Amino acid sequence: RDAPPAWFEVTVYRHTPLFHLEHCLFCARLSSATGPDNCGRPCDKHRIRLLDARTGAQHEVRADAGCRNTVFLEQPQNDTDWVAPLRKAGLRMFRLELLDETPLEAARIVAEYHRLLRRDRT
Repeated sequence: RDAPPAWFEVTVYRHTPLFHLEHCLFCARLSSATGPDNCGRPCDKHRIRLLDARTGAQHEVRADAGCRNTVFLEQPQNDTDWVAPLRKAGLRMFRLELLDETPLEAARIVAEYHRLLRRDRT
């Protein structure tokens, strides 16, 4: 309440990182390399998902420029319930973080949030 709302940008849709790895799963599973210097960057060409055998969820694995991996929660978190109270508090900047959505899915998500922010949808 004491900070100006313009200071904040709230993420209301995201694939939450579950954990980060210094070890590269792409290099270990898709290459015979000994390390990032000679792996051939299979992460640029392939996708990896980790299967949670308990739930059947398939969590996306992404490599960054430093060959570290991040495992993302399969189901995106959607904080639509917070949009109205945050707008009432004066916040106007909201972020949608897409990960592996198709262009059609991305367009649908952006359109739904646009309607929500225009107050055409609850």
